[in-house]
Amino acid sequence: MKDKLQLEEVLPYLLYDLKINTVDGLGILVRIDKKEKMVLLSNPKNKKSQEEFYIEDCSLLLRPLSGFQKKTGRELMDVFSIDLSTVHEIWNLIDKNITLDEISLKTYNAMCKNHFDFKNLIGRGLAIDIKTIK
Repeated sequence: MKDKLQLEEVLPYLLYDLKINTVDGLGILVRIDKKEKMVLLSNPKNKKSQEEFYIEDCSLLLRPLSGFQKKTGRELMDVFSIDLSTVHEIWNLIDKNITLDEISLKTYNAMCKNHFDFKNLIGRGLAIDIKTIK
């Protein structure tokens, strides 16, 4: 049985203009209805146009953590507007020297803000690598 996207996997990204892919194309996450398990998306080209979708019919657009290892600390600091301690903490998370429960709130927020896939949603088929969407 195919894994389905759950609301708790979407919630961390809610504040950060998360892009979501649906059968109708791309949208930006506006609101989540936990009771109905629906998300409200706005059209990136027309923010006033909004549509609702069941969360299980959506795919998040995220950045894989694997790409994080291919850049220097300075590049990562510049591209993602994060400090060196955050870079090191993410590298330690990738190398499994620490767990997600052990990272700082600052690092967790930075990963959400920059749409990093820290829960392996891409690997589970629940998210799409943002670099593959044109």
